[in-house]
Amino acid sequence: MRILNTLLLAVTMAVEGTLGAADAPAPNYWCTWATQGSTLGHNAKAGKVAFAGDQGVPRQRDNLNEEVLFGADGWARRFYPNERGDLYLLLDAGWDLPYGTQTRGADLALRGACVPDAARFPSLKGTPAERLKALDAKAKSCGWRGIGVWLPSHTQGETPGGGGRPARLFSMEEMRKVWTEKLLLCRAAGVCYWKVDWGLRSWDCGLRGLMTELKNEIHPALTIEHCWVPGGPLNGVRISRDGKVEGPGRLFGYDVWAEKRADQLKTLAVSDVFRTYDVIAPFGKVTTLERCAYYSKLAEERKLPVLLNVEDEPLIGVGLGHVLGLMSPGSAGTGFATNDACVALAWQKLAPPFGHDTAAVTRYADEALEDVWTYADDDCSWFTKAARKTIRQSAPAVVTRGLPLPTVKADGPKPFVCGVRHPNGALALSFLPRTVGGRCGVACPADVTLDAKLEPDRPLGLFGAFKSVTLKGGVCEGARIQARQLPYGKPRNVTALCRIAANGAVVVPEEILEKTNASCTPHVVLEVLPARD
Repeated sequence: MRILNTLLLAVTMAVEGTLGAADAPAPNYWCTWATQGSTLGHNAKAGKVAFAGDQGVPRQRDNLNEEVLFGADGWARRFYPNERGDLYLLLDAGWDLPYGTQTRGADLALRGACVPDAARFPSLKGTPAERLKALDAKAKSCGWRGIGVWLPSHTQGETPGGGGRPARLFSMEEMRKVWTEKLLLCRAAGVCYWKVDWGLRSWDCGLRGLMTELKNEIHPALTIEHCWVPGGPLNGVRISRDGKVEGPGRLFGYDVWAEKRADQLKTLAVSDVFRTYDVIAPFGKVTTLERCAYYSKLAEERKLPVLLNVEDEPLIGVGLGHVLGLMSPGSAGTGFATNDACVALAWQKLAPPFGHDTAAVTRYADEALEDVWTYADDDCSWFTKAARKTIRQSAPAVVTRGLPLPTVKADGPKPFVCGVRHPNGALALSFLPRTVGGRCGVACPADVTLDAKLEPDRPLGLFGAFKSVTLKGGVCEGARIQARQLPYGKPRNVTALCRIAANGAVVVPEEILEKTNASCTPHVVLEVLPARD
């Protein structure tokens, strides 16, 4: 079971504190893609979608329409009821395609229309801009920040070669015209987020750069998310046709990855948000953490303002100051997935995600930890090549931004540890569960020591299971420590549970963690108040 215990430790001059919230929400979103897959069979039987077919990935795109989104029990009405105002409703692949569109071949030319498909959204009327604006209005009427849209990394009308036919690829001038039209359309409709994913030009830095150049001229309010398509959900792994698993299981030191470094940097440079890309359970945390360490170091070389999107890994998002591309459905009673995301979004109001153009430096430990999993026939999700294979993924034991590396001691397996100091002075540490010993989601409590000081009005968030956290800089004399749960918990006094060491360090023990319903992830918030007069 994945565990997220959350603590917020702040030295404040008043009960409520003076640290303000972000001026605008971070560009976080909830993406429909995973839910399109998980609900396909049910919605096909219920008659909510057509062309159920074999229920493979091509049909997953068909499970997206007006009914499943905005019907009486639609996703837009059920998920993240208290957080929608801070989230875009990201419509993934299928929203602008005819039903039955295939993955490859001539059907690739249909992708990227950027206009709601009439059969999927029959109530939307008028010009393309009016229909798109009406779709955005539907999302906002349900409380969402607005819609975001999935687009391929090629232009509508481009086709691959094959079958004796040459590829049809547009010239730069043709692309400029097409993408200008899309930007004008989205500006008129008020659509302010693009998720630009794979396509015929997945690795074409020129096209991605053109999109951003035109966006800055035509629709500067738009946030464009780019990515580097890694070719699979695993880092540094090649599975040959005969089933042999090769590669180091990480990006650092992986020659195949290093060859693309220059193009990766170009893509980061033209991205408002850069998505670390798809992963596969149970390796989501280790794979994403390695990518964060790699891309952050790359972005810092040029002091790029780009934000990293860690998708559905809230622990890493809050532990390193990155944005979220949530896929877990966030409705009441769905357990830890909802809890993790809601806690992360609440924390980000105090400590907003930030780019790589600040003084914060990414550091990572020389020590690497390895997670291992052997897949059965039926637990490797969409990446079927992993079936019946033992896969290994590694990442630095500790990754920080703007903080020294903490020391981590454990009797058993260590957790992966993330840490960050935000530009506003807020601090966070995250402790990630592991995939070890044939089990996934293993909490690995450890004693962690960080060379940092608690300062007035600067919160410290501690996320995940730990044994103790020691802050060598200490806390003001006579301080009172109170605890509460994010996002809505009431404070409780826990001063007696924490202690000041002989050297002045403050020690936070695991006993301050408040136990909650086992179906939800427990978390707690601490605030340090000055001594009473």
